[in-house]
Amino acid sequence: MNIRAVTESDIPGAAAVLAAAFAHDPSFGRVIGNLENPEEALDALFRAQLRTQYIPRGVADICEDEDGEVLGVALWERPGTTFGAGSYLRLASELARVFGTGLVKLAVSEAQAAKYHPEFPHWYLYTLVVAPGAQGQGIGSQLLEHGLTRAGDDAVYLEATTQGSARLYTRLGFVPLGEIPSKDAGPNELAMWKPPVV
Repeated sequence: MNIRAVTESDIPGAAAVLAAAFAHDPSFGRVIGNLENPEEALDALFRAQLRTQYIPRGVADICEDEDGEVLGVALWERPGTTFGAGSYLRLASELARVFGTGLVKLAVSEAQAAKYHPEFPHWYLYTLVVAPGAQGQGIGSQLLEHGLTRAGDDAVYLEATTQGSARLYTRLGFVPLGEIPSKDAGPNELAMWKPPVV
């Protein structure tokens, strides 16, 4: 098993794993639930985000096996770098075909969640996923620990979208800050952070 930075040539495989993992996620489900092909929309979104945001200005980690199969992906925003809701609108021309008016809903949802981010510099874990066939092997923990090692003593913030992910983050030292309210049906995301070491 190997964890390394995502490259341009990795984008199709990384986006496919991200899309498959989030096709049934409750948080993304609020936005993609009514789309004709949710996984296609997510694949387009993650391809665009990897190409324009996480590879050039953030951090994108990929975990692969000895045959090069993608087992997991983690996307991070560096301290002082915020992609935010406006990033979805800047990608509107290439995402409108698959998202339609859902792109506006996605941007609004992101803007709402961004209000709960800490106001001081911190690493932000935008997403961490493990390929459906590779779950239960500790890959998520390894990806997260890799990112936490890079963050060092800095604060780290994330939103847990499921109880399972919240348990993983708690085991690795994250503290719940409270639920992020949503106007849509379904469970709320849980804001969590790992305080800075001072």
